[in-house]
Amino acid sequence: MLQMAGAEVHHVHSDFDLIVVTPNQTMLSFEVKWAFKPHVSTKHSYQFKVGSAVVDFYVFLAVDIERRIVRRGADVRRGRQAYFNGDEFSEEAMSSGIDLIIGS
Repeated sequence: MLQMAGAEVHHVHSDFDLIVVTPNQTMLSFEVKWAFKPHVSTKHSYQFKVGSAVVDFYVFLAVDIERRIVRRGADVRRGRQAYFNGDEFSEEAMSSGIDLIIGS
């Protein structure tokens, strides 16, 4: 998706998962987190373990519904769990996430 929007994406083996260079040549770091299905105790919320890496953006993937949410790194508490309800993984959220990244 980011490449189709004109960004360069590079996978790295470091404290984070991806480096993205936006069309305006801004370099951004990403941490990608995934959950295969909603958490057992809630049945509606996806649980993600957030590490301690300092990154520009987090991408949270709900694998079973093939959806994603993007959040600025500054808006995510590091070293904690992040929870999102299934309805937060909307088409609008996916589009706005790409716009948020490309606009950085």
